[in-house]
Amino acid sequence: MGLLEDEVSTPAALLNLPNELLFKIISMATEVERPSLGWGWWEPGLYDGIDFPLALSLTQVCQRLRPIAIPRLYERLRIGHSNDYHIDLEKDHGLSRENSLQLLRSVEEDPSLGVHCRALELYLVGNLRKASADRVPYELVSSDEKAELAVDVIRAFPKIKRFKIIEEVQQHLEAQAKTWEILRTAARLLPELEEVGFLGGGKATLGEIREVLGGISALKTLSISHCILPSPGNRVDLGDCETQFASLATLDILGFPGQPTDLQYFLHGPKLERFSFNLSYPDGEESANSSRRPWSLPHVFSLFSAQRETLRNIQIGSFYNGNCDLRGLNLAGFTSLEELDLTVRNTGVEAGQKEILTAPRLRKFTWDFQTDDQQVGPHLDDFAGDEEAWLRKFMQAAVALKSPLQEIHVRFRPDIWYLKPDVWPWSRMDGLNREGQELRVPITVTYAPPTVSEEEFEDVLTESPEKT
Repeated sequence: MGLLEDEVSTPAALLNLPNELLFKIISMATEVERPSLGWGWWEPGLYDGIDFPLALSLTQVCQRLRPIAIPRLYERLRIGHSNDYHIDLEKDHGLSRENSLQLLRSVEEDPSLGVHCRALELYLVGNLRKASADRVPYELVSSDEKAELAVDVIRAFPKIKRFKIIEEVQQHLEAQAKTWEILRTAARLLPELEEVGFLGGGKATLGEIREVLGGISALKTLSISHCILPSPGNRVDLGDCETQFASLATLDILGFPGQPTDLQYFLHGPKLERFSFNLSYPDGEESANSSRRPWSLPHVFSLFSAQRETLRNIQIGSFYNGNCDLRGLNLAGFTSLEELDLTVRNTGVEAGQKEILTAPRLRKFTWDFQTDDQQVGPHLDDFAGDEEAWLRKFMQAAVALKSPLQEIHVRFRPDIWYLKPDVWPWSRMDGLNREGQELRVPITVTYAPPTVSEEEFEDVLTESPEKT
């Protein structure tokens, strides 16, 4: 064995590497890849993809590794989490409510640890108490004291770049007000803040959004769920908003009760590259107003007057009060648009292929069959002959129009117990993919993993022909 091989095989050789390289090695070793649930920015694994027990162990190996591994312990934190739909903190990386608050106390004792945190999620669905002066451990109490703890957490981590706050869907008004106080604190105390997310039942008005988030000069990503807009008689002057989202590059809106024109409040940023919009619904008193303009794709796209040349990725979910008439849709001005994600509910299956393909740089089109109902998904026969024919015409139109389209992705995860078709739906997609590969300019058709195999489908079809 040569000298170099002897040195490499020596266990201590790793410790002789530069700190920067050691940190990269530790980061790669402690990174956890979790399967996507398709929730976009609200993906539970966004901030918790760290193997916490391993990172903790590396801090205890030796004095050489300890200062390099410690930043991984604090890099991405989630506090107050207790939702079965998300990652089990205690099981997956050792952070239960109690020891997450012990972590906070460790930062209070050694403030230098707080500078390592870059991403923070605060879950206001738990009831947590701040420790008393005699260092009594944190306890479960009423929700009225959660805000005080949340502010302490924010103060402890001044270098946060990504901040997400989750609150209960049915918070009382006092709790909602405290949530916005927490957001105000974050905006004021976190100078490096670039991404903000708010998910829950807060009754946010446009004025509050402007007041609280407008002061974040470096804001690049904004994600808001269930933002309650003011009544028509109390609209915010759109002209006041132009400088407040000037640096915004990504905008995600989940749950939007206003009218289409209300979106203009957010659409002033000249740097917007990614836009995601889901679940528009009537806002109370206005829902009964027959004069409300229905949502439609042509109308929504007409609102992007300042972002036509910057938007690269657009995802628009289903409209509660909408139609699938694509007449008048023209995407020729969206000169940077490469990925477009639309629902079958909004496009329909009658026409519209050429209108969508007017985007001059469209590379990937996603057709979404998911429903707005969390209890019932799409049916097995929702992708049938009409849908297959629509996609076939879509591919043919892409070739005829010399579109740069390369991929069509079908987001189809049906419930297998409803309305069984005679043909396994994914065989239709496989057939379309074969046809796409034979085109003059090949187009690939991909899809989400099937919820039932072809063999299982045939078995169920044979055993229970009467089931619908």
